[in-house]
Amino acid sequence: MTRFANIPVTVPQGVEVSHNNNKIAVKGPLGSLDFDIHHLVKCEKTDDGWFFKPKNDQKPSKAQAGTAHRIVVNMLQGVSEGFAKNLELHGVGYRVEQKGQGLVFLLGFSNPINFKLPEGITAIVDGQTKLTIKGIDKQKVGQISAEIR
Repeated sequence: MTRFANIPVTVPQGVEVSHNNNKIAVKGPLGSLDFDIHHLVKCEKTDDGWFFKPKNDQKPSKAQAGTAHRIVVNMLQGVSEGFAKNLELHGVGYRVEQKGQGLVFLLGFSNPINFKLPEGITAIVDGQTKLTIKGIDKQKVGQISAEIR
């Protein structure tokens, strides 16, 4: 068994979790997320919380069980608290502005660079060089931050 198979995923106050046909749906005060569980992983609900156990003793099954465990933990944190990444622009004349549902970067090129934020992601511009990316999906927040970098 994996180490995560014995650790329950506890659900925070104000968050609902539902399980249906290898699909986990999490709904909280900040929004809702869902995730398809791999067919090598079985999901069990007990009084202690949710358990993600491998269906067999094969290495891929154990790896998928640990992955499912961490993704659901991140989903629970996302819908209850959210995730944020802080970015800072370094360079002479580098600036960022917020326009509508997007960002405009002035990075020394002849034209400004427009960056449209996807649904579920918000940006807060603090001054001209500081930027905070926020959202409930940890993977999406990290991906958008990496694309901006």
